[in-house]
Amino acid sequence: MIPRIRVFVGCAQLGYWESSRQRLFASLALYLALAILVAVLGKELSIRQDEKILKDFGLAAMEMLAVFYALIGGSSILASEMEQKSFYFVLSRPTSRFSFLVGKFTGMAAAQLVNLLGLFGILWATLAYIDVPVDARLLVAVLGIAFQALLVGAITTALSVFTSPPIAMVFAFASYIAGRWSDVIRGANEIAPETPKLLWEALYLALPNYRYMDFKALAVYGDLLPVEHLLSVAAYAVCYTAIALSIAVLGFERKDLR
Repeated sequence: MIPRIRVFVGCAQLGYWESSRQRLFASLALYLALAILVAVLGKELSIRQDEKILKDFGLAAMEMLAVFYALIGGSSILASEMEQKSFYFVLSRPTSRFSFLVGKFTGMAAAQLVNLLGLFGILWATLAYIDVPVDARLLVAVLGIAFQALLVGAITTALSVFTSPPIAMVFAFASYIAGRWSDVIRGANEIAPETPKLLWEALYLALPNYRYMDFKALAVYGDLLPVEHLLSVAAYAVCYTAIALSIAVLGFERKDLR
């Protein structure tokens, strides 16, 4: 058991350093520049308006960067190894494909979390610059973004096992957009009554509901979420991620690497 844990941790470390080396500092620099720009321009507005604009913009930009890097990270977990032919050496050792794939995904997710913490630190400092305190609602919104990024990364990883990285990114992003509009999909039968209602219900249930994990508006305008609701969202994201990774592992186990 201990050797298997060591192998898994080693794969996770590999995934972490690959992801953080490629994307961490670039996203932090971009976000810092945007946050400073919005903060400086917002100084000309009223007190409440500059706070709302900065929170709205900061959280939206954070979500955009998180999803973008989840797409890149998920699609490159196998692609980078296949290009360099390095996983032949790794898998020749007593390393299971499960440990390799899930370990690298875990490392990528950890790098994503560090990236989000850095972005949140920049947003916090920018809000402090305009004398706005950070409350728990903002932390909850960032947690929702982390859940969304985790799920996008898992779906992209699963798709990259069966197709090329660009196609995996396109389909994963399409599922993200569709998941943001899941309520519209559920009611699409009213727009196209000639189509089977069961089809739209099946799509609604199969697609991840990213709106369920979106707390940005509540962070700026609403109340603090109940703990029970937050736990249900966490369980939803973890279960959906586990399903996507299970599909990825099953596909990777059957994949011919020659």
